[in-house]
Amino acid sequence: MTNYAITDQHQVFSDKPIGYGYGLRINDKADIYETGHTGFHPSEGFTAVNLYYPKTKTSIVLMET
Repeated sequence: MTNYAITDQHQVFSDKPIGYGYGLRINDKADIYETGHTGFHPSEGFTAVNLYYPKTKTSIVLMET
């Protein structure tokens, strides 16, 4: 899950391609390594983000409607 097989640009989190594992977005190109998953679906009325920073063992969860 934490090793990616493809890279793609994410419309919110990066203007450069970042990795995508099995269900996780893996950003090892920025200054701070992070993994996470997003539920970005504004046309349905919600946005959700779950990010994890292993260096500091910090998780951030955001949910918006």
